[in-house]
Amino acid sequence: MVNATVTDFDNGWPLAAAETYDMIVCQRFRDPRLYPELEARLNPGGVLAITVLSEVGRTDASSPFLAAPGELDTAFANLELVVRAEADGQAHLVARRSASSNRTLSDGVR
Repeated sequence: MVNATVTDFDNGWPLAAAETYDMIVCQRFRDPRLYPELEARLNPGGVLAITVLSEVGRTDASSPFLAAPGELDTAFANLELVVRAEADGQAHLVARRSASSNRTLSDGVR
């Protein structure tokens, strides 16, 4: 069974404080302040799939909406990398929280 939640992150993390997820998909939305929350909300073994606009491969790389080169790799370094790509103005990352992780939400969320 799949339960899906669609939300807008413009005003931060709007979902219930104790909710965790087996998969989080965040497409074309960048707010580095949310990166710790995205990681902390993954259940052990949970997967994060994120795509952001990137400075890499762009000629107009002076926007606050663009990720710096390697930003996702650095932000989610504690997760197990599944796949990553960064080119043509986009950065993609799919990573998994370790199945043996015993972190709690309070460990990674401010």
